[in-house]
Amino acid sequence: MQFIFALIILLAAAPLAVTFIRWQKLQRIKRLGVKTTGVVVNKHTRAVKRGRSIDNIQVEFRRGDGSTHRGHAYAALGKFRIGDPATVYYMPEQPAKIVLSGGLGYGPMLIFSVALLLFAAFAVYKLDEMVKSGG
Repeated sequence: MQFIFALIILLAAAPLAVTFIRWQKLQRIKRLGVKTTGVVVNKHTRAVKRGRSIDNIQVEFRRGDGSTHRGHAYAALGKFRIGDPATVYYMPEQPAKIVLSGGLGYGPMLIFSVALLLFAAFAVYKLDEMVKSGG
């Protein structure tokens, strides 16, 4: 029975771990990456069945050596229009992987993941209590 309880906790902790790892990657690019200004060249709205729609923004920017690159990131619906300037962070070795200043963050997913883990821990506690009491 303890194996099942541990499995429930691990399954509930998986989204939190994935969210934390992705958030760390985003913070690493912002902290160690190069900051520059780019121009939004393309925008595609991605509709989500349940939840809010988001924009997939394609940004063109110049690197320090003068070469032009394009990268994409997600932003809130309607925040950027084609032709708008956008502050971009990128890693010099991977210029296509960008982070938009003012783009989507991981805050809501982090809150949801923590709530899911707390709910699973409470459910395991109550199940264990029920099994021990024989009810």
